Amino acid sequence: MKKTILKITLFLVAGVLTLTGCKDDAYDGLQDIDPVPANAVTFPDATQNGFTYMDDNAFIIFQNSLAGGQVQVRIQGPASKNITSLQVRAQRFRAAITAPNISPSVPAGTAGLPLRAPGAFSRTSAALETVNVTPASEVTYTINLNNLPAALTKPTLGPVKAPTSDAPQYDVFRFFFLVTYDDGSTAFSNEVRVVVQG
Repeated sequence: MKKTILKITLFLVAGVLTLTGCKDDAYDGLQDIDPVPANAVTFPDATQNGFTYMDDNAFIIFQNSLAGGQVQVRIQGPASKNITSLQVRAQRFRAAITAPNISPSVPAGTAGLPLRAPGAFSRTSAALETVNVTPASEVTYTINLNNLPAALTKPTLGPVKAPTSDAPQYDVFRFFFLVTYDDGSTAFSNEVRVVVQG
């Protein structure tokens, strides 16, 4: 009897070890994607109270930019690498926030062209500028609101302004960053948007 119980116990233990000893398919790239790959580009200001704001597959940063006269984006790379330069792609638009979104959506079609500068924008758009930075794992990119780059201006948009309370229209800056690290590797960031609240 004892030998039978011992055999059954060993059989069950062997079965459990076989099942738990198999390759973990959850991290082989088929079921799950690594949320922080080796060259990850993240935006610390998109996270508040432990929650990262995202909308339309873009990181969202809410900022009171007018008081300081600038839009700032903190960009963070992996702790083991230093950022040495940023190639910046940018667009500015103005729109309202429509539920269930948490940020304004990009105005669509030709009707939205007066509200976007430049009109067309994607990860492959021409770079606004390339900025060399003091090597660090976290850097800040800044745009001066009193001296906007020509690509982000348009008479129909006018100057950056705070949203009005009756029908709020928010100025939004969209960015893609091509980040170069000190080991020569590069990484394209996800889209990040700065929503100007005041």
